[in-house]
Amino acid sequence: MRQALEITDPALEKAARELYDRTIDYGAHPNERSLSLALKRTNLKDGFKLDLRYLTDDALAIEFCLKSTAQIGVLSLKILQLIISERFKIAELDIKLESISKGKIFSNLTKSYTCL
Repeated sequence: MRQALEITDPALEKAARELYDRTIDYGAHPNERSLSLALKRTNLKDGFKLDLRYLTDDALAIEFCLKSTAQIGVLSLKILQLIISERFKIAELDIKLESISKGKIFSNLTKSYTCL
C-alpha cells in the first residue's frame, strides 16, 4: 500500500509513514518506550516496586493520543478519497475533508514528543 501511495501522493505517504512509526514507538507493539511510559516506580525501604498503568490521568499523554487518533482518522479518509473520489465529491466530503486538513491537524507530524 505504501508503494502505491508514494506513487499517487508522496506527501500523504510520508504522513502515513510518520504516523505509523509514531504508533509503533508509543505502544502499538510492545517496546522499551511504550513500556517505560506505562511504568510507575515506587521506592521502598528494601528496594522498589513497579506498577503498570493501563489508564492514565496524564493530560499531555491523553492530548497526544487524541491528536494522533484524529490525524490517523483524517489520513485514512484521505487515502479512501484516492480510491473512491467520485463518492467523496457527490457527498461533498472532499470539501469537508480539505477544510479539516487545513485546521493544522497534520501540523507537527515530525515534532518530538519526548516529554511523554
